[in-house]
Amino acid sequence: MHADEEYTECLRVILVNSVHRSYLTSIILFSIASLVVVAFLVFRPTDRISYELPVLKDFGRDEISIITIERTNKRISLTRLGNQWSVAPGDYEADSTAINFVLDTLMDFDITEVVSFSDEPKRYNLDPDSLLRVTVEGSSEVLLNIDVGSRAGTFGHTFVRIPGQDQIFQGVGDLRNVFDRDLDTYRNKTVMDFDPNTIKAITVTQVLPPQEPRRIHVVRSLNGWEYLESEHDLGIGLNPLNPAEIESALRFLGALPAYRYRYGDSPTGSPWLTVTLEGNQTYTLELFSNEDNVFPAKSSGSQYWFDMFEFQVDMISKPFGF
Repeated sequence: MHADEEYTECLRVILVNSVHRSYLTSIILFSIASLVVVAFLVFRPTDRISYELPVLKDFGRDEISIITIERTNKRISLTRLGNQWSVAPGDYEADSTAINFVLDTLMDFDITEVVSFSDEPKRYNLDPDSLLRVTVEGSSEVLLNIDVGSRAGTFGHTFVRIPGQDQIFQGVGDLRNVFDRDLDTYRNKTVMDFDPNTIKAITVTQVLPPQEPRRIHVVRSLNGWEYLESEHDLGIGLNPLNPAEIESALRFLGALPAYRYRYGDSPTGSPWLTVTLEGNQTYTLELFSNEDNVFPAKSSGSQYWFDMFEFQVDMISKPFGF
């Protein structure tokens, strides 16, 4: 064999041996890594935090009997009574739109991912002073119990936690916006309810001491609305009636919404403006003197005092020249 051939054969042997060694080294390293993983899985501590998401109970909206929202020194309960809902404390009638908003949110809720195992819940508004605890109960069991924190960075998600656990999760829904509300938000705000077409006569009385009371009495006619001549009509500065404006005022009064309910002292003295509507039955609305750009009010359609915005009062009073 020539020297060149011997040299080539030697290189081939060296290369083959090198490849074999590299292959064997890879097999050995892979085997060691596999043993390390197996050993970790077998001998890992059993008290480590699990990355598994909690399994929530599956329930329908009709199974919900009570929804309780708790925060520091405050508790609101929404309770189903047949097809109706009430709000406590106070046992008030609940607003159906607000209740449906809550129920829709609960039906869409799910936990999607683990966010943190941090022991700093304040960062997520899940510390005792910031969290909201929402408990949903059926007829005989708790269906859902979660702590609600701040809104997550992703749209339509909220940081949540299962009470008693450290894991912080991301849940579906803007829960903070839905549940971080006061009692008034859940109450039915309709304080007068009637069909405007049934109203045949309207009397509006204004009392501004020391002036004499001013009273306007209008009736529905074939031509729309007209003044009724009587001893009550002073006839001072009466403006031509605008039937369209009166009809607009009636539609507003027929489903009159309160701005908010009053939970403190009730106004004293006489009302500034009284509206009396006569139809299948008689309805009244009393408005008292302006307090910080709102008017305390009382309606025959509600047993509770409430406030109205100035623009709401204008919608009622201006068509009659007040």
